[in-house]
Amino acid sequence: MDELLSERDKINLQLQDVLDTQTEPWGIKVSLVETKQVDIDTDMQRAIARQAEAERERRAKVIHAEGEAQAAEKLLAAANIISVYPQPSIFGSFRP
Repeated sequence: MDELLSERDKINLQLQDVLDTQTEPWGIKVSLVETKQVDIDTDMQRAIARQAEAERERRAKVIHAEGEAQAAEKLLAAANIISVYPQPSIFGSFRP
Protein backbone atom coordinates (compact mmCIF):
# COMPACT_ATOMS: atom_id res chain seq x y z
CA MET A 1 0.00 0.00 0.00
CA ASP A 2 2.82 2.37 0.86
CA GLU A 3 4.43 1.60 -2.47
CA LEU A 4 1.19 2.26 -4.32
CA LEU A 5 0.76 5.64 -2.66
CA SER A 6 4.39 6.70 -2.82
CA GLU A 7 4.88 5.68 -6.45
CA ARG A 8 1.54 6.81 -7.82
CA ASP A 9 3.14 8.76 -10.69
CA LYS A 10 5.20 5.75 -11.77
CA ILE A 11 2.09 3.54 -11.70
CA ASN A 12 0.16 6.14 -13.70
CA LEU A 13 2.88 6.04 -16.39
CA GLN A 14 2.76 2.26 -16.51
CA LEU A 15 -1.04 2.37 -16.88
CA GLN A 16 -0.62 4.97 -19.63
CA ASP A 17 1.76 2.63 -21.50
CA VAL A 18 -0.65 -0.31 -21.22
CA LEU A 19 -3.58 1.80 -22.42
CA ASP A 20 -1.54 3.24 -25.29
CA THR A 21 -0.52 -0.25 -26.41
CA GLN A 22 -4.12 -1.47 -26.35
CA THR A 23 -5.81 1.57 -27.90
CA GLU A 24 -3.25 2.65 -30.53
CA PRO A 25 -4.45 0.11 -33.15
CA TRP A 26 -7.91 1.71 -32.95
CA GLY A 27 -6.54 5.20 -33.45
CA ILE A 28 -7.45 6.23 -29.90
CA LYS A 29 -5.06 8.17 -27.67
CA VAL A 30 -5.71 8.31 -23.93
CA SER A 31 -4.36 11.68 -22.86
CA LEU A 32 -4.51 11.40 -19.08
CA VAL A 33 -4.27 8.54 -16.61
CA GLU A 34 -4.57 9.22 -12.92
CA THR A 35 -5.03 6.97 -9.91
CA LYS A 36 -7.61 8.72 -7.74
CA GLN A 37 -9.03 6.12 -5.41
CA VAL A 38 -7.85 2.79 -4.15
CA ASP A 39 -10.34 0.58 -2.33
CA ILE A 40 -8.81 -1.47 0.47
CA ASP A 41 -10.46 -4.44 2.11
CA THR A 42 -11.26 -4.29 5.83
CA ASP A 43 -8.42 -6.59 6.89
CA MET A 44 -5.87 -4.40 5.10
CA GLN A 45 -7.39 -1.27 6.69
CA ARG A 46 -7.02 -2.86 10.14
CA ALA A 47 -3.42 -3.84 9.41
CA ILE A 48 -2.60 -0.30 8.31
CA ALA A 49 -4.31 1.10 11.42
CA ARG A 50 -2.30 -1.27 13.66
CA GLN A 51 0.91 -0.23 11.96
CA ALA A 52 0.06 3.46 12.43
CA GLU A 53 -0.80 2.88 16.10
CA ALA A 54 2.48 1.03 16.66
CA GLU A 55 4.38 3.93 15.08
CA ARG A 56 2.58 6.46 17.32
CA GLU A 57 3.41 4.35 20.39
CA ARG A 58 7.04 4.10 19.29
CA ARG A 59 7.28 7.87 18.89
CA ALA A 60 5.69 8.41 22.30
CA LYS A 61 8.21 6.07 23.92
CA VAL A 62 11.10 7.86 22.22
CA ILE A 63 9.80 11.25 23.38
CA HIS A 64 9.33 9.91 26.91
CA ALA A 65 12.85 8.43 26.96
CA GLU A 66 14.32 11.73 25.72
CA GLY A 67 12.49 13.55 28.52
CA GLU A 68 13.85 11.09 31.08
CA ALA A 69 17.38 11.57 29.73
CA GLN A 70 17.05 15.36 29.97
CA ALA A 71 15.74 15.08 33.54
CA ALA A 72 18.67 12.83 34.46
CA GLU A 73 21.13 15.33 32.99
CA LYS A 74 19.58 18.16 35.02
CA LEU A 75 19.69 16.09 38.21
CA LEU A 76 23.35 15.27 37.55
CA ALA A 77 24.14 18.95 37.00
CA ALA A 78 22.33 19.86 40.24
CA ALA A 79 24.19 17.13 42.14
CA ASN A 80 27.51 18.43 40.81
CA ILE A 81 26.68 21.97 41.93
CA ILE A 82 25.61 20.78 45.37
CA SER A 83 28.80 18.73 45.76
CA VAL A 84 30.93 21.78 44.92
CA TYR A 85 28.91 24.17 47.11
CA PRO A 86 27.46 22.14 49.96
CA GLN A 87 24.88 23.91 52.09
CA PRO A 88 25.00 23.65 55.87
CA SER A 89 22.39 21.36 57.33
CA ILE A 90 19.39 22.98 59.00
CA PHE A 91 19.93 20.49 61.83
CA GLY A 92 23.43 21.72 62.59
CA SER A 93 25.76 18.85 63.28
CA PHE A 94 22.96 16.46 64.19
CA ARG A 95 23.28 13.20 62.30
CA PRO A 96 20.77 10.40 62.73
